[in-house]
Amino acid sequence: MNTSIAEDGTIESSVVEPQWSETTVLPDGSMHYRLIAAEPFPGQDDDGLPEPGTVLVDEVFLPGDWDSPVEEEPPTLVGDVAEYLVALTGEDTLTAGQTIREISTIVSNTLLTPGQEAALIGYLSTLGGIQVSGSTTDRLGRTGIVFSATDRDPGQFEDRLIISPSSGRILAVETLYIGSARTDIESPAVIDYTAWER
Repeated sequence: MNTSIAEDGTIESSVVEPQWSETTVLPDGSMHYRLIAAEPFPGQDDDGLPEPGTVLVDEVFLPGDWDSPVEEEPPTLVGDVAEYLVALTGEDTLTAGQTIREISTIVSNTLLTPGQEAALIGYLSTLGGIQVSGSTTDRLGRTGIVFSATDRDPGQFEDRLIISPSSGRILAVETLYIGSARTDIESPAVIDYTAWER
């Protein structure tokens, strides 16, 4: 969701702009990144949105030029994840919701091994504030189990991590606005969503 904010800090408008990104690691270590306008959600006013299929970004990054926020390889042991997240974020402690957001950053910037992915998911089970919210079908049509947290900004946001019950892999992350102060969107509303195909 792209929100326009006026000079006085008030929200002018919000529009959902679905996008499809592709990141390909080439044999020589370079990265090919493409960002493409996706289909609007059903019932959405598509005035002003790029035509679906429009290539918004198409770049090749030479080895070492990809500016990733994830510099160190994620750990393979649950007991090492907390220290890894401290090094990644500079924060001594993270809420469960913040942890879900950081896992999203890691998955978007690293091709995880099964052991690394298992460690990140296992770490979530050690945190208070994570609850199982049931099963769902994600936006790519896959069945998943939803783990959620509302402690990042209580009363304002709910962060969700969707995991495949068959493979144990992370499928998607989403953030819901659950507050009542905004007038540009109805609550609850999904304001950020990333689904991965790997």
